[in-house]
Amino acid sequence: MCCNKALENAMHKAYDEMKQTRCNKWNNNNIQSLSNAVQKKAQGCCGGQKFEVITGLNDFAAKIQFHGNNVCKIKRDCRVILVFATPQPPPPPQPQPQYAVAPPPQPQYATAPQQSQYATAEQYNVYGSQIHNRPQYAEPLPLGSYVQPQHRNYVWRV
Repeated sequence: MCCNKALENAMHKAYDEMKQTRCNKWNNNNIQSLSNAVQKKAQGCCGGQKFEVITGLNDFAAKIQFHGNNVCKIKRDCRVILVFATPQPPPPPQPQPQYAVAPPPQPQYATAPQQSQYATAEQYNVYGSQIHNRPQYAEPLPLGSYVQPQHRNYVWRV
């Protein structure tokens, strides 16, 4: 069972090299030397990725976490070899960048004008008539006061 063909080939090469270096008189019970050879070969084939190797005399089940698709389990000459990439911890969170140019503009809210207790000329609803005898510099009339135009007989309330 292999997810990575290159890793499987590296495992088979490591096993074959282990047998050849001992002149085919390699002791099959020395599974530690087999594990070390397979680990070195696996790390060499996959760009320096760290690997974990589990070797057993019989088949076994394993619940593992591994990195990427780097997991492989083979059986050779009654030896079961499981190789998997060491899981990588998640990268540390990146700090949120501060505003490089300027902070985003804040919404501008129009402030309500302060209410005065006196009415201005725009607040009188006189429709075309002018307020007579009220010079511009005179004190304004209080809100709610009555205005009577000179040329009409109507009283308007503001």
